Amino acid sequence: MEIGESVVFVNDVEGIQAGRHGRVMGLCDDTVVVGCRLRERLQCVLVHTWDVLPEPMWRRLLRRRQIAQGENLACQIDISIMQTRGRDR
Repeated sequence: MEIGESVVFVNDVEGIQAGRHGRVMGLCDDTVVVGCRLRERLQCVLVHTWDVLPEPMWRRLLRRRQIAQGENLACQIDISIMQTRGRDR
């Protein structure tokens, strides 16, 4: 991560909900200062690196989840079709 980079919270931290976006304002070892807007004011939050993901990584994760859910749904539909065909015979 770099200062100024857009990040997304993956865990609830200090009243900030997971999924909220912010910007890295400072770094030190495994802690990050993230600024995010809450109720029309900027709030800075001190978090661990594992509590936030860079936005491009977050988008990839969401895409993978959607693909996996789509595949699971397709498998469930195929199974239900096969079961229906088995009953018809």
